[in-house]
Amino acid sequence: MNHPILLAYNLNPTGPKCIKVKQLCVRLGIRFRFVEPREYGRPLLSLLTPGAAAPAFTGEPFSDEMLLFANFSGEQLDEFLRSYREAKLVPIALKAVLTPANSGWNSLQLHKELNREHAEMQRQVTARRN
Repeated sequence: MNHPILLAYNLNPTGPKCIKVKQLCVRLGIRFRFVEPREYGRPLLSLLTPGAAAPAFTGEPFSDEMLLFANFSGEQLDEFLRSYREAKLVPIALKAVLTPANSGWNSLQLHKELNREHAEMQRQVTARRN
């Protein structure tokens, strides 16, 4: 299996949350990589390859924080999420695992799908409460 890598979107690089996330990654042996808005048009799988060429994205970027877990085993993902909660970090609502089904998507497509799924989950929670 390839080395696990966490792709991070819109985390403030000097903010306490980002610093703690990076520290978690170091402790757990996970590579950490920021995804820049100019890369939003690239296929997600290509973001794992340093120096992969693609036309720069010039559209309107999104501002939501988002995490993409690539090459994580189930155990590694569980450990990261548990450690994240134990660190009492503010949750990041938009999270996904890189899969064969979404690896050809770009960051904008993933963001759109995660927002759709998040809205549906919120709708279901609200419906259960009523």
